[in-house]
Formats: sequence, structure tokens, C-alpha cells
Amino acid sequence: MTKQDIITLLTADFYEGFAEQCGKIIIEQQGVDALFGLLTDTIVIFNVAGMKKDALSRIGFRAAYALDYIYFSNNKVFDKYYQNFFFIFPLVTNESTKRHFAKVMADILAKDNYLAELADYESVASACVDWIINEKVRVAVQVWAVECLIRLKGRVGWVPDILDDILDKLSINPSPGMIVRLRGWRNS
Repeated sequence: MTKQDIITLLTADFYEGFAEQCGKIIIEQQGVDALFGLLTDTIVIFNVAGMKKDALSRIGFRAAYALDYIYFSNNKVFDKYYQNFFFIFPLVTNESTKRHFAKVMADILAKDNYLAELADYESVASACVDWIINEKVRVAVQVWAVECLIRLKGRVGWVPDILDDILDKLSINPSPGMIVRLRGWRNS
């Protein structure tokens, strides 16, 4: 499966179970390499031949959505891509894509699926802080970013110093869903 095959798959009309079906096809046709190549093109390089910015953004989001499914359905498929995922993570700018990346990263960190370098953990933590303090970032992204920071407390020395401040900031006019999360985080 090539990047172009994945683009064709991801540009189809959206339907219920889209990420699941795309993820299954990508796994079955051994296209995870191409998927990561496409994610690199859309997130790091910001270029896929002939694609305009809005189409590029949509492809990047849908690729991240399929990646989310692939990781949670069979994270063994993910084994050779952890380093690439850690590299791409702090470079994500699409607000919808951030949710999928943060959700996957929180699970990777929770399960210690990959032992990264300190610099990689610091890059992830910095990105999470940026995502949390950005007013435009959606609550779901903030939630997963905080989950990542909680899991990085013992790995990145400065995270414990700022985590309480971040939770205090999120406590100002929180949504009902955030109220529940804040209670859980403060009690952990």
C-alpha cells in the first residue's frame, strides 16, 4: 500500500466506522509504513504533492484517526513506529489531530510501551503544556495532554513543578466534563 493508496482511502466520503475500516485496510495491506510517511508529510513537511492546505489538514486528521484505531486495535503493529511517533507528536498543529495523538501518547506512557530518550519526553511534555494553555485547543485535547503530563511526572523533572498551576488554570470556568477530570487528577 502506498501513500497515494492511503490518500485515496482517506478522501472517501466519511461514514460511520470510518477510522476502523480504514485502519483495518491499512493493517491488512501492510500500509502502516506508508501511513507514517503520510503523517510525516502532512505534519512535519506540510506538503503532499498537489494538495491544498485544507485538504492536507483533512488528510492529516483522518490519517491520525486511522492511526488511533490501529494503535488501540493492535499496538504490536505500532512497535517499530514509536520513535517516529514521538518525533511527530510535538509538531502536530491541527486541533483535531492533536486529540488522537495525545490519546495514543497517554496510553503509550501509561503502559510504558516504549522507552524514549529524556529529550523526547521533554518535547512531548512541552507540546502538552502548549496545547493546554492555548485557548483554541478543545477540552478533549487538554484532557489527554494532562493525562500525558501526569504520566511524565516521574520522567521529566519540571513537570511536577507546573502541573498544579496547569490544573489551577483548567479550574477556571471548567466544563462539566473537565470538573470530573479535575477531581480525579487532584485525587491521584
